Parts: sequence; C-alpha cells; structure tokens
Amino acid sequence: MTMNSTLPIFDCDGHVTEPADLWTSRLPSKWAGDIPHTRIIPRSEASLTLIGEGPISDPRLDNLEMWFTGDKMLSTAAAGARAGWGGAFPSFPPTLEHASDAARDARARLEYMDSAGIAVQALYPNVGGFGSQTWRAMPDQELALACVRAYNDFLIDWCSPAPDRFVPVAAIPFWDLTAAVEEIERAASIGHRGLIFSGAPQNHDQPLLGDPHWDPMWTAAQAHDMVVSFHLGSGNFGSRHHLADRLKREGLAQTFTRITVAGFLDGAQHVLDLLLSGVLDRYPDLRFFAAESGIGWLPFVLESMDYYSMRSGQDFDREMRPSDYFRRQVYASFWYEQIAPERLLDYIGEDNVVFETDFPHPSCLYPEHEVKEAMARVLEPLNEPTRRKIAYENACRMFGRDPKSVTNLIDRRSSAG
Repeated sequence: MTMNSTLPIFDCDGHVTEPADLWTSRLPSKWAGDIPHTRIIPRSEASLTLIGEGPISDPRLDNLEMWFTGDKMLSTAAAGARAGWGGAFPSFPPTLEHASDAARDARARLEYMDSAGIAVQALYPNVGGFGSQTWRAMPDQELALACVRAYNDFLIDWCSPAPDRFVPVAAIPFWDLTAAVEEIERAASIGHRGLIFSGAPQNHDQPLLGDPHWDPMWTAAQAHDMVVSFHLGSGNFGSRHHLADRLKREGLAQTFTRITVAGFLDGAQHVLDLLLSGVLDRYPDLRFFAAESGIGWLPFVLESMDYYSMRSGQDFDREMRPSDYFRRQVYASFWYEQIAPERLLDYIGEDNVVFETDFPHPSCLYPEHEVKEAMARVLEPLNEPTRRKIAYENACRMFGRDPKSVTNLIDRRSSAG
C-alpha cells in the first residue's frame, strides 16, 4: 500500500521534533534565558526519571541535549525521535542533530510519508506536553502564553511545504480561559484544525471537565469546527507511575511497560469522564479525539457505562446511553493492536476508529513496512466501505476535512508520476 494506491492513509497522530531555536528565534529578548532553549550537558547532570539514573551501555549518550527554561530542565530534546535510531531502548538520539531528518524536517517527513503510504498526518507537540502542561507549570504566565503562541505559529510554518498533507493541532493556554478562547480563534484563523487539552484538567489545578467554566472554550472550538484532542499523557499520568523505587526493584523494561499501559488506562478514565460530564449534551456538534489511546479497552468501558447508568436509578436522566454519545462524537485510534481492530469493530463502532503511527516516538510503527503491514492486516478482511472509513474517511470527518481532498492527493501524485 503506497501513495500510488487508490486507498490513502490518514495518520491521526504524528509528532514534530521541535528545533532548538523555535522559541529563542520568535520571542522577545526581554525574557532572556527563561525562553525555552537547549543545552548539551553531561548525562550525569540530566534528570532522566523514565530511563533511570544508572549507567547505560551506550557511549553515545554521555552528553545529551536538553530543553531548559532558565536553569530548570524540561525534557530531553530528541528522546522522542527514536525512529531510525540504532540501538535497543532506552538508547535514543543524544542531540537533535542525531535525530532522523524525517523527525525534524517537513520535506523529509513528506518523503517518509510517501514511502509508508501515508497521504495525510496530524501533528502533535513534544516539548510543551501533550496537554500544554509544561507551559501551565511556568511561573511567568506571560511567557507561557507567548510560548504557546510561538509554537502554534511555528507549526503552521513547518507545514507550509505541503499544507494539504498535514493537519496542525494547536496548543491552548487552558489555565487562562480568556486567553484560551482568544488562541482558539487565532489558531483557527491561521489554519489549525484541532486543539490539545488535558483529559484531566483537575490534575492541573483547574475545574473538572464537566464544569461550566469550560463552556466558552467548547463554544469556540465547536464554532470553528475544531476537534478537541485528549492525547495520551495529557493528565500527567507519569508522576504516579514511574517512581524511582519501581526502577530499582523491577527494572527498566517492567517500569516502561507499566507506565505505558497505565497511560492507556488513564486515557480510558478521561473518556469515562467526558461521556458522563454533560459536555456532549451541551455541545452535540463538538468532536473529541482520544489520541494515542488504543481501542481494545473500549468495549468493556462502554458496556460497563451503559449497564451502570441503567442501574443507577432515577437521577440518570440523559437522552442517550453513554455508548451512544461516544458513537456520536468521540474517536479513538489504534496502531499496533491486532485483536481489537480485527474482532471488535462491530461493537466499538466502525465510524469511531482511526489509524495512527505515533511517528517518530519509541512506540511508533517504523520502518515503513510496519505501517503498510499494520494497515494491510486490519483492512484485508473488511469490506470496501469499512476499509475506506478506517484508512481515511473517519479521520476526515473527525478533522472536518472533505475526503475528496485526500483522495485527490493520490490522483495528483499518480498523474505526476
């Protein structure tokens, strides 16, 4: 399955590896060293909770490029760009220069997408967090807002070599509701098709998801036909799972597995909160996307919600069952799973499932043949209308895009070739 195929692939979750000068080149110098920037430091000075503080048998990791604001270390610069990097996990590119071109450069990304059969890819951040939580934690909120705006502008510029091949998803300063609404308006005006938000805002000292506090934000998103994405990790799940004592007692592989699977369970909790929050009642045209979510947990969660809502008595007076709200307004994605997309689509709802690769993160489908094999394995037993839904039509509906605009990409490239 390639870009010359008649069936395009819409990848609903890719990531951009932000360049070292993203913020220093765009923000006023008045903030000086507090502007996010990178430094190369000895690994012994880096705070690497996920991969542990002990020695790693990869001398290439002796010096690491890290993101900083002031003297506060934010994250590694290139650990999320493992695609194409040799060596077993937890080895990763020590600097941005060592990361693959496709992780950093739009034209190189397009070449990779062509080789993998991907027509369109939605783009999410790294440095700011999957729910903008990095910016929420900054003490200077004027600088935090400036960082959000600079990232959103950067992402539009990054997509400029082929804006029809990318779907930019905006960061939102959710901790300042007025600024959040203004940024949704601005982001929509420059080409963003969605926004990232925490599936658990209460974990960031904000009101619960169903609180009317958020209604102005939902109103703005719905008015601009922007999907709201709850990306895996947007609720700060890691702080409860990758503890130092687990690494010491259980080792890296077990700890990494634990926090990843626990992240999916936290994502299920976000969907549970959403479906019971009343938001979908008040905003019936607003779409939500559980990005990097997996789908295998959905049948149990939806069935359980329907059962217990029915058993809960007279105070449950909503118009539909929770699963009906899900099928009307919520989407979830798969990439490596086999059981759920092959056996459970009928129950989940074939209109609510989309595909992703998570490129270039450690769990991504890579190299190209993994993308093609994953899609072929899932699509082969399905009828043609369902194949189109899973490959690209559901994603088009989710992001408010005409499916013909995606199939036309194939037609144009076939003619050019």
